[in-house]
Amino acid sequence: MNAELEALLKAYDAFLQVRGAEASRLWHIYESRLDKVLAGHPKLAKESLHRAVQWAYRGWVRAQSPPPTIPPKA
Repeated sequence: MNAELEALLKAYDAFLQVRGAEASRLWHIYESRLDKVLAGHPKLAKESLHRAVQWAYRGWVRAQSPPPTIPPKA
């Protein structure tokens, strides 16, 4: 996985896991990472990148969770 994308996913995940003042601080960290990526890709819109991160996040979460276990047959 691309290091920039992984950093964005981790920052977005951290933001989604908390509430309150901490969420605001983590959102600003996430946005600063978005801005850093956008600096290297001037034709990319911030909203488009954010939607791409949201889309990739769903797959990333699924990949992080353990596979379901199948109960043994009796």
